[in-house]
Amino acid sequence: MKAINGMVCNPKKGQCPSQQEVYTYILIYTMCKFAYDIFNNLREIPYARMAATAEISIAHDVYDHIQRMSLAYHLSRETGKIIRIVSRGAQSFSSVLRMLSFNIFPIFVEVCLVLCVFAYLFPW
Repeated sequence: MKAINGMVCNPKKGQCPSQQEVYTYILIYTMCKFAYDIFNNLREIPYARMAATAEISIAHDVYDHIQRMSLAYHLSRETGKIIRIVSRGAQSFSSVLRMLSFNIFPIFVEVCLVLCVFAYLFPW
C-alpha cells in the first residue's frame, strides 16, 4: 500500500514522486511477482515426477484388471467409458496428493510447531 501511495501525487502536501521512483516501484513489483511464479514452479518440479509415476501405476493396475475381465463383461459394458473414468480417477488421485503435500501437511506441521512453541513458552 505504501508503494501505491508513494506513486500518487498529493498536491496539498506538495509531494509528487519522480518518474524514476514510479518506475522503480513498478520494477520491484514485477520482480516480486516473477520470483513468486518461479518459486511456485520450482516447488512443483519434485512433485511432478512422483505424481506422474503414481498416476501411471494406478492406471496400469486398473487397465490390467479390466483386461483380465471376461468377454461377457466387456460386451455388456462400455469399456471406453470405464477407461475414461479410470483416467479421471487417476488424475483425481494426483490432485488429492498435491492437496495433501502442499496444503494440508504444511498446515499440520505448522500447528505442531506452534503448539511446541506454546508448550515451551507457557509451561503448565
